Parts: sequence; structure tokens; C-alpha cells
Amino acid sequence: MLFFHACEKLKYGKIIVAIKRRIKMRAGIFQFMNDAVNLINSRYKFINFVAEETKEFFSKVFEKNEDVININARVKKEDSIKEKILKQNYYIKCKDVEDVFNLFPDLIGVRIECRFNENEKDLYEYLKRLFYYKDDNGYYYSKYDMRIRLNLDQPQPQKQKNGFEIYKIDAIFVENDDMKINFEVQIKSMVNVFWGEVDHSILYKNSNYVMTEDLIRDVMYSIKNNLTIIDKQLNSVYKKMMTVESNEDDATRQQFKSIITKMIHDGYILKLKYNLGFVIDMRNIANVVSDYLFSVMDVLEKKQYEERLIDILNKVNAISNKPISFGELYDFSDMEFGDYIHTSFAQGLNSRLDKDFNWNFCLSILFALDDRENNEIFMDFVYYVIYSIKKVIEKEISNCNINQTYQDILTDKLMKESIKYLSESYNINNFSQNSFEIIGEIVEDFVKDVESVEDIEKLDFLALRNKFLEKFEGIKNED
Repeated sequence: MLFFHACEKLKYGKIIVAIKRRIKMRAGIFQFMNDAVNLINSRYKFINFVAEETKEFFSKVFEKNEDVININARVKKEDSIKEKILKQNYYIKCKDVEDVFNLFPDLIGVRIECRFNENEKDLYEYLKRLFYYKDDNGYYYSKYDMRIRLNLDQPQPQKQKNGFEIYKIDAIFVENDDMKINFEVQIKSMVNVFWGEVDHSILYKNSNYVMTEDLIRDVMYSIKNNLTIIDKQLNSVYKKMMTVESNEDDATRQQFKSIITKMIHDGYILKLKYNLGFVIDMRNIANVVSDYLFSVMDVLEKKQYEERLIDILNKVNAISNKPISFGELYDFSDMEFGDYIHTSFAQGLNSRLDKDFNWNFCLSILFALDDRENNEIFMDFVYYVIYSIKKVIEKEISNCNINQTYQDILTDKLMKESIKYLSESYNINNFSQNSFEIIGEIVEDFVKDVESVEDIEKLDFLALRNKFLEKFEGIKNED
């Protein structure tokens, strides 16, 4: 009996010793981790300086490269540093906390964001050509900044734990022999940036073990494949747009416009059917929306135009996943425009929004496809309508043999008559670019005999109204 008692005592004694050792080890690890973080924090001024310098350097390098859409630099957060120290066993690898600072590969991360997957390789190859010189440690540098050095002997792209590839380059910033720090350079397309955030947030950062992790990863792989398809589609659209020369620009613009119009129509008509149980003929609504979107883009420079087009394609492509309210109440009665024509048209349109489903639906789509405030979009739309009408009228008036003052007077009169007619019904069918061109044709015929100031006085504006009725009623009957 005494023997068994002694064995039990010895057994529990070993357990207690083991627990004490574990507590001591745990305390040692966490003390080491905290000391390492404190050391890193003490050098944050230098770390932030390097982050800014590297971001500025790569921004200048790719300043004229149209495939690069953003350069981003981040400093690793304290929680992420602690997590990596534990996961990577720096407590075992490093003799002291100074080694942690010297070995840590990505306290700073620079991300070069490009448009499409195929751009990633092109940008990497460009860096290989730029970083031509090699130092004694095997790192490459350029003639523009010797402090920034890249390890370009690593195979690229690298295979990640999730099975996908990434362009990830180890780098070092050497201020002097005593001040140097490792950083990481990634090259990612738009869809890979998005995918990386999703994968990192849902799987990598998920600390809970779940039995369905394989299922979740299968779903994630499916999402990645879909993103790859989207990348190819957008790339195809982008290449089509870029390869068209000036003589074909209008035709290509119309092709893109037709694609977006159809995407808007098909996406929202399904939502109508699902939410309301019936569908309407929304071809004219889709035309008005796409006409407005493309008119706004026309004033942009080429690169901005391309970025805006891709943004619209992405938003329209996401229609099926976004809710939309039908019959939302809008009120823009307190908006000021500063002149009679804009104000009267805006007030009339505003009064239609709570009783005309077509206009309510049209504005709801515009609001869904634009990140700005609704009142700003509404104001822009009013300016767009008035400007579009004024443009076609001015074009025809410019052919009249009268001076600029009288051209302006005649334009103003015709503007008021045109808006007056359109405002009687606010029929959405009359507000597409095709309808505005018809206004131009009516005006062309109306002023064809104007060659002097006296001829302006002879114009029969009642006949003009009848012409509006004839032409636009004809459109209605065709529809």
C-alpha cells in the first residue's frame, strides 16, 4: 500500500513539475514576444519612413504605366506581429529580439495593384529589367535608388498554402550599415486583391476550427475561379477598347454602350419579375440610364474614362447580388439651380418621382450605380438633360446667318419651347439621346430659312409645337 501511495505521489509530482515548466515556458515565450514588439515599436519612426520611401519610389517607377492602378504600402500591426512570432516560432529561431527585427520579412508590405492577372507577370519582368545591378548579398538594385533592393532570384510566381500563385518578392531597404529593414513587394491584379482579402479574412484569420473547412475551401476555390473568369471578361473588354483607333472610337463606344444597356435591362427586369411578379418594357429606361452614364464619361480623360467604364461594368455585373427598392420616395424640391429652365424642369421632374413608376425606377437605378449622394446625382441628371437639348439646338442655330447675340436669343426661345413640350408629359421615352437628336432635326427644319433678325420675328412657334407632336407621337406609336 505504501508503495502505491509513493507511486501516486511521484506521478502527481511529475505533473506539477511539468505544469511549472509549461508555465515558465509560456511566460518566457510571451516575454520574448512582448520584448520583440517593444523593440519594433521603438523603431516605428524609421519603419514608417521606409514605408513612405518605398511607396514613393514604386509610384514614380510606374507613374506612366497604364496597367498600374494603385501603389499601396502598409506597416504590419502589433497584433499581426505577435501572431507571426508565435506561428513562425521566432522564440526558437532567434537568439534575441534583435534577430526578430532582422529576420522579420514583412514588417512593411508594398502592393503594386494592376488591372488584370496577365499584367502581374509583365510588371514583374519590368522590375527585373529595372533592378539590373546585384550586390554582394544577392539582392538587385536600380540606378534610381540603391537603398531599395529586391531578391529577384526567387522563382515567381510563388505557390501559396491555399494552392494559388502570387508574385511576392523579398526585399530590403538599406539606409546604411546600421539601419536596414526587410520588406515585401506583392504584385496583384484587381481580382486577386479582392480574392486575397476574402481568403485572408475568412480562412487565414479564422481562429475557429470547423468541421466543414474543406467544404468552405471548395466554395472559396469556386469563387476564385469565377473571379478569374471575370478578370478575363474585363480584360477582353479593355483590350477591345484600347485597340480601336480614333476613326472607330464612336463605333466602339456604341458597342460598349449597347453591352451596358443590355446588362442593365436584363439585370433589372429579372428583379422586377422577382419582386413585383410582373415585368414592364424597360428598354427606354435602360437607354436613358446608359445615355446619362456615357455622357458623364465623355468629359473624362482617357485613363479616367477607362477606369470609369470598368467601374460601371463591375457595378452592373453585381446587379443580381444587390437589393433595390421599388417605389422609394424621393424629394428634391429644395434644390436650387439658379435659372428658370433648370429650375422649372427639375421641379416638374421631382413632382413625377412619387407617381411615375418609370421615372422612379430610372432614378433608383442611377442612384444604385453611382456612389455619390442622391441629390448630387439628381442635379447632374437635370444638367445633363438641359445640356443635351441645348447642344443639339445650338448646332442647328450655328448654321443661321445671324450674329452670336441673336443666335443666343433664338437658342433660348427654342430651349424654352422644347422643355415646355417635354415637361407637359415627362414621358421617359422622350429623354433618350435618340429623342434629343429628333429635337435637333425639328429645329433644323424650323430655322432653315432664318437668314436675318427679321426672319426670327416671322417664326411660327405654334407650328414648332405641332412638329413636336407629330414627331414624338410617331415615336410613341412605333414603340
